[in-house]
Amino acid sequence: MTDQLNSISITQAFDDFLGLKADDLTRRTLRKYGEVLGLLGEFLEEHGVTTLERGPKGAAALREILQLIEVYNDEYLIQEIDAERDFLRVAATATGELGRWLKSQGWARRSPGQAPSYGSPAAASA
Repeated sequence: MTDQLNSISITQAFDDFLGLKADDLTRRTLRKYGEVLGLLGEFLEEHGVTTLERGPKGAAALREILQLIEVYNDEYLIQEIDAERDFLRVAATATGELGRWLKSQGWARRSPGQAPSYGSPAAASA
């Protein structure tokens, strides 16, 4: 039972974050945040991050989550998705706010058993 209280899926964490932002953002901006976080969720799952945990282990992995968010913004959206400038601007804002929220909530842990993998496969082999 304690593990369930200290663990949350990426999807649920993003839904919680969007729920908190709902009163502060226009419907259009909230929809854009949802699009950004939907793609981020897929990206994180591709890199083996499916759940977040609270506590010392979770806090230790916060740096890894933030690095993946940086790769998402700096490489994935630009090189693989070829996102438009407006989407990139919204993504930078949304993921920055998400990172601060994750820190404040203590949510930041990757699923066990998978090594971190940053950047595109081409960059890794270079």
